[in-house]
Amino acid sequence: MMTQYLILSLTFFTLSFAPNLLPIGSLAEKFYISDINNQRQGYKTYFTNQTPKDPKLNILSFWSTSCIPCRKEMPELEQIAEANPDIRLVFINLNTKNEIGKVKSFLGKFGIKGTVLLDQYQTTGKKYKVCKGSSCSVPALYGIDPQ
Repeated sequence: MMTQYLILSLTFFTLSFAPNLLPIGSLAEKFYISDINNQRQGYKTYFTNQTPKDPKLNILSFWSTSCIPCRKEMPELEQIAEANPDIRLVFINLNTKNEIGKVKSFLGKFGIKGTVLLDQYQTTGKKYKVCKGSSCSVPALYGIDPQ
């Protein structure tokens, strides 16, 4: 039996165009992209075969290196997730393939140590309606409840 996950609202953090994002109660979109170490990960990595020890809330944080609000939001989100074991935080970067050096520099400068996935072609961003065409609205957050 396949479990489906619902989108929760985290608009208290989201500074982007919330009405354009997936509506509350939508099914979480599947994705499969590489992490910062070029290891393929995705939806199944974070949202299937959940055990009672797994987090009760998964947060997807979409960002880019040009996002000024992300510079403040990302370290704060990381602190919240580190202090609360019921939260799993996954950062999804929307920079293009040729900007990996910029991404790594950004992470180092702002002390980000958590999970970072690279959506280099914005396929996941488009599925979650964070990107339309070549334009992305960041920061954008999704809370995914495993229930």
